[in-house]
Amino acid sequence: MKKKSGKRGGRGKFILLSAVIPKLFKKVGIATGRNRDIQNAWREVAGEEISVSTRVVGFRAGVIIVEVNQASLLSELTIYYKKDFLKLLRERLPFGVNNLKFKVANPRDDNFLEDRENPPPPYKY
Repeated sequence: MKKKSGKRGGRGKFILLSAVIPKLFKKVGIATGRNRDIQNAWREVAGEEISVSTRVVGFRAGVIIVEVNQASLLSELTIYYKKDFLKLLRERLPFGVNNLKFKVANPRDDNFLEDRENPPPPYKY
């Protein structure tokens, strides 16, 4: 008996619905209540100057994941601001926030600033 390869009809691999739904919601601009709360809290805590160069991309197992548009900003946030921002986010959000992680946006990701009318200039020190 021949073993199935995990493909269907030669069209491609099976895709988990749990992997597709968040991407679909993001693409059409639907945010869940919790995601909206996190995004609003991040904007409030980070302030205008930092929030225009960042975006919240996830919340998993109590960890808020924030994408930044420059490596230098990632370093600054991680070294100087992370502890204070984490404390402020814990105060503003009613659910358990255990950690705050930053990652640099993929430079090929055209969606990073697509929802903003005027993309920000590079972060200034």
